Amino acid sequence: MFNQNKSVYLDSRGHANLDSFPLRYGIHYPYSKTIDLYNCCNWQKDQKFSDRFHVDANFKGKHNKEEFGHFVLAENQFNNMKIVTVWKHDMEVEYKLSSWLRFLREGNNISVQDLIEFHPYYANGTATNFEEIYKLLLNRDVKKITNTKLEEAAKDFQKEIENKQEELEALLKIKLKMSEKNTQLSNELDQANKKIKEFEQAKFEEENNKANAESGQKVIVTLGDKLLLIKVNDVLHRGSNCTELEFSNGEKQWMKKNTFDRFGLITQKAKSLINETVITSSWNPKSNPTLWKKQGYFRNIYKAN
Repeated sequence: MFNQNKSVYLDSRGHANLDSFPLRYGIHYPYSKTIDLYNCCNWQKDQKFSDRFHVDANFKGKHNKEEFGHFVLAENQFNNMKIVTVWKHDMEVEYKLSSWLRFLREGNNISVQDLIEFHPYYANGTATNFEEIYKLLLNRDVKKITNTKLEEAAKDFQKEIENKQEELEALLKIKLKMSEKNTQLSNELDQANKKIKEFEQAKFEEENNKANAESGQKVIVTLGDKLLLIKVNDVLHRGSNCTELEFSNGEKQWMKKNTFDRFGLITQKAKSLINETVITSSWNPKSNPTLWKKQGYFRNIYKAN
């Protein structure tokens, strides 16, 4: 786990992509992706959350520029750890800054684009904490939030920070007792697994609805058998660039990347499911419901229970 090089997952909907990267690096990604960290050092387990780790690392940022960050990573059900947040300076100051940015954005008082515009100020050291961001918002030529509303937001935020400290202390006390509650932990794990199952089912329903909408209900989405995925390859198949899935029984399946996976999200998901039992889907005409499935083509991949 604690390697010098580490591929990590960035959720496009998460705090890191919506707040941390825009302000600290002037970056916002329109879709979820994998980021390659290198020169990873100073690995430390988080003292508050057992599934989180801290690490200092380099990565390629805007215009392929080498950047440095202190990353907070969380384990999940996939191979790659997920980025919770990323900091550049003092941990306590940056924690409060991250909370303030999230608070403003979730209250619709600031946007991702605003944070990207604030990046040069962060880079030159004039927007690196709660107070400096507050002043920057207060003194903007074009105000998107009134001074009164900003003051109210700041007061509410201070209360929230105080409440967060109390909550964290309470959680720490609970976590100390968790080692004595194996049954409770087991139940929580079962609930987490059920959520994963429900998530995949919801994704399949979403795919089914998309197929019906795009084809005027002329297409049927079918699921294959449960198979153990052992490898994901980039190959040329029948003259097209394809993602190839290899399974433990020797079977192979393909998906045309330029047509069905331009942003690489399905391929990325497939790679995260290597050594897992999976089910693939295929879109076939209702008049010939096994047309593409028989030829080994797939459209999506799901983790099987």
